[in-house]
Amino acid sequence: GMPATGDEAVEFFGRKREDSEVKVLFLIRASTGLDFRPYDLAVVDRTEIEPEHFTMSASGVVHIQPGQPSQFTPLGQWWRRSSMFNTLRSIPFFKNYMPAKTYQLWHQNVRFRKYSQIRRRLIKKLFLAKRAFCSTLLELNKQCYDLRMTPLLTYLTKHSYAIEEFIETQNKVRTESFKVFENIIDKIQALLEKVCEDVTSRVRASEDGLPPGGLEEAAQVTSHKSQKSKSMQQIKQEALERARALALARQEVAMLAQFIHLADYMVVESLLLRVVTQSDSLYQDLQKPSKKSGLFNITLSMERDTICFAPELTDLTGHVSAMLDAMVSCVHSVPRLLYMAAFKPHFEDKAKVVGPHLGDMIRSSTIFKMICSKIDNVIRTDFGATVDYGKFAEQYFPIYNYADEFNKQLFAEQDHIANSRSIKREMLKLRGWGADLDRMKLSNVIGIFGVDSKTLRNFLIDRKNVVLEDMKSVLHTAAKESCEQVLSDFQARIKLLARKPTNLKDFAAYVESKSEIGEDIKNLMQASSTVDEMYKLLSSFDVKIPSAEQVKLDDLHTIHGQFTESIDTAQQDVSVKIGQMAQALKGEISKLDQELMEIMTELVSNECTNPKAECSQVLEMLDDVQLQIERISDKADTYTHYQKLFNMSAHEYTNLTSTKELFEEKFELWNSMRQWEDLTVGPVGWASQVWSTIKPEDMEREVQSQFKTAQKIYKKREDDVALRFKDDALKWKGYMPSLVALGNEALKVRHWEQIFAKLGRPYDKEMTLDNLVQWDIFSIKEYCEEISGVASGEYALELQLEKIETAWRDMVFTLNSYRDSKDVFILAGLDEVFVQLEDNQAALQTMLASRFVMGVRDRVEGWEKKLSHLSETLDEWLSVQRAWMYLESIFGAPDIQKQLPQETVQFLRVDQNWKDTMRKTRKRPNVVEAATVPGVLEMFQEANRVLEKIQKSLEDYLETKRNGFPRFYFLSNDELLEILSQTKDPRAVQPHLRKCFEAINKVDFEVDLAMTCMYSGEGEKVEWDSKVYPEGNVEFWLTDVERMMRMSINTQIQLSVKDYAESDRKAWVLKWAGQIVLACDQVYWTRESEEAIAKNDLKGYYDMCHQQLLDVTTLVRTELTNMQRVSLSALVTLDVHGRDVIERLQASGVSQVSDFDWAAQLRYYWEDDNVSCKMITACLKYGYEYLGVSSRLVVTPLTDRCYRTLMGALQLYLGGAPEGPAGTGKTETTKDLAKAIANYCVVFNCSDGLDYLAMGKFFKGLSMCGAWACFDEFNRIDIEVLSVIAQQIMLIQNALKAEVDRFDFFGKEIRLHRNYGAFITMNPGYAGRTELPDNLKALFRPMAMMVPDYALIAEIMLFSEGFGDSLTLARKQTAMYRLASEQLSSQDHYDFGMRAVKSVLVMAGSLKRQDPNMIEDVTLIRALRDSNIPKFLAPDIPLFNAILKDLFPGVSVPAIDYGRVKEYIEKKLVEQQLQIVGPFVAKIIQLHETMIVRHGVMLVGVTAVGKTTVSTTLGHAFSQMKEDGADGGFEKVDRYTLNPKSITMGELYGEFNQLTNEWTDGIISTIVREACNSVANGDNAKKWINCDGPVDAIWIESMNTVLDDNKKLCLVSGEIIKLSPSICMQFECEDLAVASPATVSRCGMIFIEPEALGVRVLLLSWLERLPEEFKPFVERYTFLFDTFVEKALQFLRRNLVETALTVDPSLVAGLFKILDSQIAMFFKKPETEEEGEVEKPGKPEKMVTEAFIYSLIWSVGASCDAASRVKFDHWMR
Repeated sequence: GMPATGDEAVEFFGRKREDSEVKVLFLIRASTGLDFRPYDLAVVDRTEIEPEHFTMSASGVVHIQPGQPSQFTPLGQWWRRSSMFNTLRSIPFFKNYMPAKTYQLWHQNVRFRKYSQIRRRLIKKLFLAKRAFCSTLLELNKQCYDLRMTPLLTYLTKHSYAIEEFIETQNKVRTESFKVFENIIDKIQALLEKVCEDVTSRVRASEDGLPPGGLEEAAQVTSHKSQKSKSMQQIKQEALERARALALARQEVAMLAQFIHLADYMVVESLLLRVVTQSDSLYQDLQKPSKKSGLFNITLSMERDTICFAPELTDLTGHVSAMLDAMVSCVHSVPRLLYMAAFKPHFEDKAKVVGPHLGDMIRSSTIFKMICSKIDNVIRTDFGATVDYGKFAEQYFPIYNYADEFNKQLFAEQDHIANSRSIKREMLKLRGWGADLDRMKLSNVIGIFGVDSKTLRNFLIDRKNVVLEDMKSVLHTAAKESCEQVLSDFQARIKLLARKPTNLKDFAAYVESKSEIGEDIKNLMQASSTVDEMYKLLSSFDVKIPSAEQVKLDDLHTIHGQFTESIDTAQQDVSVKIGQMAQALKGEISKLDQELMEIMTELVSNECTNPKAECSQVLEMLDDVQLQIERISDKADTYTHYQKLFNMSAHEYTNLTSTKELFEEKFELWNSMRQWEDLTVGPVGWASQVWSTIKPEDMEREVQSQFKTAQKIYKKREDDVALRFKDDALKWKGYMPSLVALGNEALKVRHWEQIFAKLGRPYDKEMTLDNLVQWDIFSIKEYCEEISGVASGEYALELQLEKIETAWRDMVFTLNSYRDSKDVFILAGLDEVFVQLEDNQAALQTMLASRFVMGVRDRVEGWEKKLSHLSETLDEWLSVQRAWMYLESIFGAPDIQKQLPQETVQFLRVDQNWKDTMRKTRKRPNVVEAATVPGVLEMFQEANRVLEKIQKSLEDYLETKRNGFPRFYFLSNDELLEILSQTKDPRAVQPHLRKCFEAINKVDFEVDLAMTCMYSGEGEKVEWDSKVYPEGNVEFWLTDVERMMRMSINTQIQLSVKDYAESDRKAWVLKWAGQIVLACDQVYWTRESEEAIAKNDLKGYYDMCHQQLLDVTTLVRTELTNMQRVSLSALVTLDVHGRDVIERLQASGVSQVSDFDWAAQLRYYWEDDNVSCKMITACLKYGYEYLGVSSRLVVTPLTDRCYRTLMGALQLYLGGAPEGPAGTGKTETTKDLAKAIANYCVVFNCSDGLDYLAMGKFFKGLSMCGAWACFDEFNRIDIEVLSVIAQQIMLIQNALKAEVDRFDFFGKEIRLHRNYGAFITMNPGYAGRTELPDNLKALFRPMAMMVPDYALIAEIMLFSEGFGDSLTLARKQTAMYRLASEQLSSQDHYDFGMRAVKSVLVMAGSLKRQDPNMIEDVTLIRALRDSNIPKFLAPDIPLFNAILKDLFPGVSVPAIDYGRVKEYIEKKLVEQQLQIVGPFVAKIIQLHETMIVRHGVMLVGVTAVGKTTVSTTLGHAFSQMKEDGADGGFEKVDRYTLNPKSITMGELYGEFNQLTNEWTDGIISTIVREACNSVANGDNAKKWINCDGPVDAIWIESMNTVLDDNKKLCLVSGEIIKLSPSICMQFECEDLAVASPATVSRCGMIFIEPEALGVRVLLLSWLERLPEEFKPFVERYTFLFDTFVEKALQFLRRNLVETALTVDPSLVAGLFKILDSQIAMFFKKPETEEEGEVEKPGKPEKMVTEAFIYSLIWSVGASCDAASRVKFDHWMR
């Protein structure tokens, strides 16, 4: 090539020399900018040369310049110079010379320009540079300095102020300063006014043509003129000068406003600085206070148990901060120059002259605020120190309290002699306190405070002295009274000892009192010395003792001697006389013995031993004897006492004892005999009474007891009298059996006549017992007893019959109003009637079989007939009632009356009869009367027949409707009837659309009722191709809606397929409905993939797919509506699959469309304006069922395989049967395939209650509307039903193979739609599952679903939620679950399967949306933690955390703050009188967390661990938050609680009656339906359905579809209730041992550890509830609890055997219940007078410990067996 630069040209000629074809090159200088490079040349064409240029040839270079000679340089030299120049240029000095030089010049110029600018500006603006302002400004500075020197605070640091005094002083200082400020401002104002005047006058002068110097100069000029006239030049000069002067003057005038502003700013600044410096100096002084005296005074004083300070902290800080504020206000009120009237004219805008607001400036300045807060801090700190110092005075509390509590009256009322010691102690203590107070410190300086404690000391000394004086005066009075009392006691005893007795009685009394006085001596002497002590104590406290008292005291000392003397004298007198008196005593005693001997003789002789004697006479004699014995006994006691006094040995009265015994014996015998005679043959004895008035039972009892007495007496002493008594009693005992038989109340006259006929006498009603004995009734004893027995039997039957008759006389129907109507009634609660009926019918049967029935046979038979008639009538009646209630609501609807006219007429006839009968029954509610009216039974039987016929017609009618719109087959009869009864207004059908069309939530009605578009539940709108008019029957226009739905979806797909090609994909995905986007996306994917395969450019297509994906994921991260997010998330899921498929195809080298790897994919083709879906050989038409906005499953290899199997099955007209363990996605994959092909898919949860009829109905629906059904848990259906189902399915499959349009289905010809598909999903092998019969297995293609690819699913789901690093996170999560399932303990409620993974992903997604900027690791960890921790047992939590740490090393997760929720939870716990326990509150919050992700939650934990409390508390908290309007969108919570295990499956879910095939609703279905309806009617409250009871596989399995993503409750009636999002299912159970994995995986688990609460919280809650009287014993109870309860529970658990298992909390709760009952007994009012007197309840403290121990034994110790009770007893002791 040719050279381009000079260097290349030199090289070119150097190399070629002369041989080159080109001999000459033209060059010009290369452009090098500022860089000086003269040797840089560029080769150009000859036409382009400039005037200065070079030519180069092999010999050298010629430089041509215009106007100068050309220079020639040989080539070698040119090259050398060029390279030397370049070498020079590389030396730094030369390299940088040009730029540096240029820069320096530039720099100097710029600096000079800047300098000149600033100088000009200063000359123009600077006041100091103006002659007019300079001097004023300096003067201004001086005045401002004075301002800054004026004090605002003045105080002496050495002086100590009371705060009020300090404040007062400062107020004065401020007033003075304010005046100074005003003066200074006045001066400044004058200065400014002068300046203004000067400047303005200058301007005026210049304007009037005067010289700039004003008048004086004008005068001079005039005089000068006169001297000589000016030259022209001069005049011109002057005019110029004048003009310049005027300009200057005007400029100065313009600056006046600024000058005033400046002056104002200077004043403001000075004042601001003044305030700040003054407050700062105050702070400095406070900071370093004087050591000798504080700045402020504080005085101490005292109240009970508190030390008071005056002034208080609030006063101090308040005063000081007010004072600082006053300083600010003071300077703020100083007049402002800016606003003075004098300066107004100098401002242009008169209205808006604004300067800084001084007060606000200071108050908001950080420095001032800081100083104020520092001052406040100093005061607070020092005051705190003062408070601490003041604590020294606490040692004087006892003095204050003592004086406070001292009660002079109580002190005066005590027993001073007995308490003399303690009184002395108290007085000395007071004296000691006095000494303490004298030593008290009087003052101290603490920081800025001078503390004065002198006042406190004086106050305490006064109080102490008052008490001491009171004590002294009381003690003085007491001493005086005690002295007198003791003296008089001595004198009285001396007088007593001076007596001289003569006879025995007096002498004994004298001896007794002498010995008593002897015992008293010690006490008297003690009292005397105490009186001495008292007087001594008084003297020691300087009390004057009056002389009269002194005399008394001396008398007391002298009387001791007299007393001792008189005792000695008395002793001598007694010793002299005692012998003589003893003699006399012996004589008296022997007299008594004599008397006793005489009495005994009398008792063993004469009448007492004569059996024929009269009882009354003997008893009279015995009464006299008794009196004698008592008199002698009294004397004997007196004499024994005397003997003791005289120190003689006591006499033993043996005769007295023997006499008493003998007398008792005789008296008992004769007294008993008299009682017996009175009973039998006395004037009112049995013998003389008329027989009918006697009660033989009482008689028998008496005879028995008297006979026992007689026997006992006879055994003791066998004399004749006792024998007479015993024989008589024995005779009567023999009479008794016959007399008892004859006394039977059941004996009627007929029976008596039979007995008397046997005797051979006529029956006499008035006979006495005597008569019966005379007539020898005892001779026919056996006969009497037999007759009596028969009478009893007959009597019993009569009684029983009467009871039956009375019962039915009172038995009435309970009638309730029907649906609140006034005059329509129905029977309620007949249980009682039926129980009575069955019992009585059985009783009557038994009676008829009895041998005693003859007397009452007719009545018994009559009742039996009546009751069997009643039973029959009631059965008919109830069945009519049931049918009538069901049909009444149906035929009440006018639409249905129109459509079933004949049946309506029939029904109304029955209805009229029914209402009449019920009205009559209301008037005459007796059961027997109402039911046995002639004709009632027949009427009911007829009604039943008619109603059955009507029901049959109704069934047929519904069947025709279902034929018209086959989707009705998937509704229960009730739902269908509800729709049919509202057909007048098509809008009323709106709420039911959801039941017929999965995704249509509502349609838009125009004014003429035309429907134009549909909306999904998520709010997505899809326009219809044309309007649909709801004309004709509902089934017809619903069919139109269905057809329009399909057409519109087709049209929309057609339009969007076109639109895709024309618009930007990012906008396109948000423009169309979700379903449309997915379908078109798949169509284009298929089309583009096939093109790529054909072109063999899969790599390029892969990149394109990847790019499209990235575009959509960036969209996902933007702000989207919820609907768009779901739609895009589904799109991402499918796109990722599409991209991965392309990658696989590329890897396996697919080169043509027919390759299997491509054929095996699900492919969408747009052919003939339709979408068809192909997979291998299977080809299905797209169904165009509207799906709304729904998410799609991640397509894993397992999903693909399942799709292939199911599509293959459909191709062969078979069903599909995915089976496998829980959570592998069987149902979901089937549903997803239905979504992929847009087919209507009904998911139904099978239960063992399904019969072949229900299933038949289902299959009819499926084959007629071409829907798919997915029967979940299919193997729960009974085996008998399964084999019929096989037959039903086979019929449909055969019809499909035959390709017919209609076929016969069990006797009914029905349409067949080609889209039909049935799928069954099963979990093999656990409770309640059957093996499928072979004929059924053959109809389904099986598909094994095992563990899905968690990592892939997680990755794609995270990706579609907008996570960046989804791959790593997914791997970590999968590893996490794998490790958890391997390493953690194995529990029934743990599940680490697909559903667990999914819930974490959902949670992670929602967290990501809440906080998009959080680190992704943290988001995932939080989701993993929050969704797993709640279910773990305590030991597993550390393991789990360790796994997390290992997987996410170094990532720390911030704790989450549940502020408001937690606050409300704690508030609710307190309201329920429960304790706030950390772990327990955490569980409540975990429930809240779990319920965000799962709508089914299980609370697992043993009894009494607080499961119900967790749930109710959270509910209450939410409701309260809603009430208070707390943010966070909390709603009220309605809870429905039931125990599913306590009722049958039928009662729980509803069932068909086996006989009538009538549907009865279940409890749970009613609750769910009610909840859903209230939500549909706009109720926003959350609905929590709480199943509190054991979970077992049978009932919980029917909840499976409720708990998974389907959220549908499937009832046996065919009704499917879709749960609203606000409904949540909660289960509370002890464990999940019998639940299937299917259930466990579907629910969120919260495991509540028993240790979370412990039992001590029960104590705390109980103590809060204690009555006031028991509050003082809280500590005692706590001590008892801590001492016994824990240990007792441990002992029970380790060593004892329980008969029934218990848990700790319930035992402890029992303990408190028993304690409560004990406490309640304490408060119980006595019911009767005696009870009140006998047992007043004691004081509470008496019963605390005893009651606690008693309760402990009968609670903790009560549940064990007998042997363990013994152990517990030993342990307790």
